Amino acid sequence: MKLGVVSGMLATWVGIAAAITGGYAALQQYREDVGKRLDERQLQTFELIRTFTSRDFVPIRDKVTRLVQSRQVCANENMQTLGLSTAELSTFVEFFDLVSACLDANLCDAAIADRFFVPQASANWPVLQGLVLEARKEQEPLQLPVAYGSGLERLARNAAPLTACP
Repeated sequence: MKLGVVSGMLATWVGIAAAITGGYAALQQYREDVGKRLDERQLQTFELIRTFTSRDFVPIRDKVTRLVQSRQVCANENMQTLGLSTAELSTFVEFFDLVSACLDANLCDAAIADRFFVPQASANWPVLQGLVLEARKEQEPLQLPVAYGSGLERLARNAAPLTACP
């Protein structure tokens, strides 16, 4: 064989080997990037859980829980008697809107968010639904792209309807 043919074949095989090696390296890098993205979504979801269970947020959750429980047993307590301000209620509702937006943007892990936030939303939605719908009516002139409380509504699954009080 001629030396030029052999060197051409050798160069071809070296090129093929380099392409295979480069492809494998790119595939490994892609897998690592996907793994990191999953980890980042999980971390973001746990950060939302941390916020929801934080020292600053727990008092709001407590007031909302007391409002929900009082409405479930037809007690005469209302937001004012429970010390729940409109701003605190909005903070609570908008938190679930934030969780929903995080899920929509694929920045949060859906399985972890469902596991933690669905029971919370489901427990609160039947009572808060009326208040959320009232707030939506007030916001109609703003023509918002996403309705107030839609995150809470979205995450509430199998929520038992609130029974009417006598």
